[in-house]
Amino acid sequence: MYGPVIDPTKHKFIDHSFCDVFPIGDGIVDMVATSIPSPMLISTDETYAALDPRIHDMLTEGRGLEAFESEHRLLDRCWVECARVLKPGGILSVAVADVVRTVGDFQLYPNTSRITTAMLDIGMVPLPSIICRRPSANTTKHLGSGMLPAGAYVTVEHERILLFRKGEKRVISKADRTRRAKSALFWDERNQWYSDVWDENHEQTTTIDPQLLRPILMHTMYGDVVLDPWGRRGSTSIAGILTGRHSITLEADATLLKKMLTVPTKHKTKTLLNQWHTTRMRKQLESVHSRDMLFYKYRNRPHGVPVKTTQEQDLTIYQIKSIRRDDDTVITRYQNLKNTDEHPLSLMT
Repeated sequence: MYGPVIDPTKHKFIDHSFCDVFPIGDGIVDMVATSIPSPMLISTDETYAALDPRIHDMLTEGRGLEAFESEHRLLDRCWVECARVLKPGGILSVAVADVVRTVGDFQLYPNTSRITTAMLDIGMVPLPSIICRRPSANTTKHLGSGMLPAGAYVTVEHERILLFRKGEKRVISKADRTRRAKSALFWDERNQWYSDVWDENHEQTTTIDPQLLRPILMHTMYGDVVLDPWGRRGSTSIAGILTGRHSITLEADATLLKKMLTVPTKHKTKTLLNQWHTTRMRKQLESVHSRDMLFYKYRNRPHGVPVKTTQEQDLTIYQIKSIRRDDDTVITRYQNLKNTDEHPLSLMT
């Protein structure tokens, strides 16, 4: 009863630009999860100018707002395709930052507002967004004009995860109820993640990006299909491998695409991802030991740990058994989380 409901998952990598028509059929993706290069960042100038050379001239000539709009028009094409391939009720999650910069005049370039407007124009339903705080360690970050008022400005120290839904709320079929129950979150995870402010000074690694990982866990179930139209580091595919979701990654840079296909099959990747599952269970056990046992009224059936609600009783954590590559696809197999000295589940029974 408690064996994997998703075995195996497949993770396909496609050589394709985010702003061209996707080589994917209509309505087959449960979620789009991506982190885009924020328009008007100096580090992303070349990325957008390579797609529209006029952007380089605009930036050089101090026409900042024109460059801003031109970069977003490239993204607009991506959002139209994302809406097309999403299933009804599917979620689109995009991590992006507003940018402060001098191009001609000093000003804020409001990427979050511009993307929201574009989503509304194509009929996507906006949902509450999440502020991801990443405070700078620069000791002079707040100085602006020094100690003098009338001319100083605040420092932007956060990104946002913008969330949108295609049409009405997703309908959970009777056949999907088991998958949904197994995909549940622990009480403490739910309370932390379903907040509109995240402090990202922790949990960030080169492999696991919480800006992509958490929304996938929050808005999809085991066996769902997640798309990243802008692969870059391959973080969404890694999140899919970790969480038992299928994934499709688009990336037009051949070098990055080759790297994305290689990283998942490295032994250290499997070890790191399974450590994340171990840590997840350890945090639950620590929560149990830190509270009065009367707080936990129920027992999780697959793992035998106390839980707060009936909705956590079938929550199942699958660790990765194997990862292999088959041409442009990475295939992952799973098994139930094993009992180890680090998370002695037998002590809880």
